[in-house]
Amino acid sequence: GGTYSDLGYQQTWESSRASGTGPAGLLTNFVGGRRGIQIGEGSPEAQTGTWLAQMEQLFPGNPYSLGSYSAYRPGDWTGFSGAEGEAVGNLHFAGEHTSSVAQGYMEGGCESGERAAAEVLSALGVTARTPRSAQLTPA
Repeated sequence: GGTYSDLGYQQTWESSRASGTGPAGLLTNFVGGRRGIQIGEGSPEAQTGTWLAQMEQLFPGNPYSLGSYSAYRPGDWTGFSGAEGEAVGNLHFAGEHTSSVAQGYMEGGCESGERAAAEVLSALGVTARTPRSAQLTPA
């Protein structure tokens, strides 16, 4: 299922369909326009509280609304996209926010972890097999 609203958020959709997770699931909140800019203001806790109040009007009593993923602000894509996962000396970076394939998603965390591990092994002179995620094409 999904929702569209004029309550202050734009759109949600059930994003764990067919995942076999049982009765619980994930609801993705997608924002854009002014709300997409406003969501970067204040604390994550305050933004979560605002969204939960909006969702409470549609789905009363749901205590399981937590979490988020990173997204670029205006100008970030052209400003530094691709540099998030670059090693600095012996310091290697991983996490969904460093993924060039699946930024913002669990798959991006896995992909970037494999990439960083391969970088460390290479720096140590160890030859490792190429991870499957390294063969994917960035979006």
